[in-house]
Amino acid sequence: TWTLDAAGFTIRSTVKNTGKGTMPLGFGLHPYLKVPVGGQGEAGQTTLAVDISRQWDLGAILKAGPGKPALADGFLKEPTFVPDNRPIAGVAFNHVFEAKHDGEGRTYARITNPVTGLRVSVSGDKSISTWVIFNPSDRAVISLEPWTHTPNAINLEEVGVMDSGLINLEAGSTWSSDVRIALDKG
Repeated sequence: TWTLDAAGFTIRSTVKNTGKGTMPLGFGLHPYLKVPVGGQGEAGQTTLAVDISRQWDLGAILKAGPGKPALADGFLKEPTFVPDNRPIAGVAFNHVFEAKHDGEGRTYARITNPVTGLRVSVSGDKSISTWVIFNPSDRAVISLEPWTHTPNAINLEEVGVMDSGLINLEAGSTWSSDVRIALDKG
């Protein structure tokens, strides 16, 4: 269900397992946002802020799978780029972060144009455990991707990494989440 209001929109997603067994579930959105927000200024001036605690080692995640041993020191590390209102100029993003939630159970990723003060916020409820941040080198866009799981989560569970965010939805059960994208003057 999509709900539109003056400041943005909310996407409410619901999945029901109508099968007879447990269903693995992962959910994520890939909103690409044009930078700079509002068109004035340079794309690289755009600042990025994301509520994170640690960074997933993307290379190790993608190599994990049946018959491949898990890393002895795990898949989480201290972030190589801390997205705390820093300009994105010169940074090639393909980063996977563990989400941090506020007191109301929401997590946020925001881009702001310092020239206009316009800010786009993408937020997710407590089901969102991962942020994937990506910017292709050939376009002035950035993707702030709220996910319930890490990339390759099903294979991570196969090698014993149980905090990958993969949802095991029991037969007859329902799962839901909401993600909001909003524009404001930051």
